[in-house]
Amino acid sequence: MSFEDARIAFRDSHVKAGFALLEEDHEHVVLGGQRGKYLADKPLLEAFSTYLTQREQDQIRPGAGGVCSTDYREQALTVIGTGRGPQRTPKPLVFGDPKDGQPWVQVAEASDAFVVAHLLNADYLTRAYQRTEFFWALRRTKDGIDPILALYPRPLTIQVYNIPAGSIDSALGWSGGVIDACLFRVAFAKQLVLNLSDTWPSPAPRRNRQGFVFSETEKATTLDLPKTQYLPDLLKFYMLGMSTDVPELQFLAFYQVLEFFFVSVSDERLYSQLTRRLGEPTFRAVPEHFDRIIQDVLEHRRVTDETEMLKLVLARYVNHTDLIAFLEKYQKQLGEDIYWRRRLRFGYDGLVSREINHTFGDIARIVKAVRNALVHSSDRHERGPRHVPFSESSDAVRLEVPLVRFLAERTIVSSAQAL
Repeated sequence: MSFEDARIAFRDSHVKAGFALLEEDHEHVVLGGQRGKYLADKPLLEAFSTYLTQREQDQIRPGAGGVCSTDYREQALTVIGTGRGPQRTPKPLVFGDPKDGQPWVQVAEASDAFVVAHLLNADYLTRAYQRTEFFWALRRTKDGIDPILALYPRPLTIQVYNIPAGSIDSALGWSGGVIDACLFRVAFAKQLVLNLSDTWPSPAPRRNRQGFVFSETEKATTLDLPKTQYLPDLLKFYMLGMSTDVPELQFLAFYQVLEFFFVSVSDERLYSQLTRRLGEPTFRAVPEHFDRIIQDVLEHRRVTDETEMLKLVLARYVNHTDLIAFLEKYQKQLGEDIYWRRRLRFGYDGLVSREINHTFGDIARIVKAVRNALVHSSDRHERGPRHVPFSESSDAVRLEVPLVRFLAERTIVSSAQAL
């Protein structure tokens, strides 16, 4: 692409994002923001022109949150598990020797090359325009025009240099293993957990699905003194789930509230069955009747199906009408029926029936399928699809968190005792 074509593309993309065109000639573009003027000088436009030419010739390729050529790759990073978004390290982290001509890696603020590769990204340019309301450049030219290159947001990135590859595809493959190893080293040695951004810049925030709650949030500052006593261990599991924004940890913490009652509720069923057996008018203290009791106990001990145990816990502590109302409200917020219609979840293809005799069993199978995917990384367990954290499957888990949270809350409340 010619320099002039690149300059026009640069100008038009910025004007579309909200910038005002103030001045231009064949080598410069001056844009106006909400405050101040910003100059795109010839070196920046030349770098942009070179990038577009290389992209047209498939010598460099933009990707999800990054850019890659045959010898260079740069990807945006985020801190995971804290909810604080992109973070910057105190100083660059360097792996290898940048001077010996061999591959080396750096974790640092995004390079100019990364910025140039995103100058046609509408979301990125919109963010740059929004920064003009509060932005003052680190330096100013004599005529009061700021350099626009200093205006662009720069995320934390991982940069791989001197990649020994003959094509972009092979460069992506080779650098992927190096990036994984470097991020593990950062987590292990620096206690800083970083993850490649699937998309960058991130799209507009969607409604927080994991934050959906069935009950209305209390706004009063003066509340009634509690009249019930909850099991302390259950509250600890619940607080663990509420204290993290990682969907996998949330799901497992809320699930442990339900799992807490697996044995006791299962035993309750045995006690009830034995009580009925002993209370039968025809019961006699004879071997034949004792054999029935022994058989009931042996059969109970052989029942190790946790899905059935979960079903019993839900039927014991969760009100069916409340559960249906929750599912209706949650699906209305999502704008799709993820429970009334059949849906594949980590190898389990199922839906939820509104009939009381089937609802708890359907819910138990869905919850257990997700739990198994989180706990068992081996594909030999039920031979279902594996769950990989911080991937698309994390979004699938996040979608189920409100349900298991609701079930945990109802179980905590229903199992409480009066003070």
